[in-house]
Amino acid sequence: MYEYKIELLNFKISGKANMNSVLDNLESDFTHESRNGWEYYGVMPVTTSKSPGCLGVLLGQGPIVTETQAAIFRKKIG
Repeated sequence: MYEYKIELLNFKISGKANMNSVLDNLESDFTHESRNGWEYYGVMPVTTSKSPGCLGVLLGQGPIVTETQAAIFRKKIG
């Protein structure tokens, strides 16, 4: 049996940041989880939808949809 942990992967690149800095941060996060006994299990898409609110509805705005990815880690228990 396993215990699971899910972390959203939200990275914004701005200023002097580039893809290499994003990858360095991701690598650091995965290494940290591994050292704490968590095994990388996979990545899954996560989509959320939020109502635009009263004014948005009156103006004909549709739902606000956000898409991201989540990393799944697992740890054997028992």
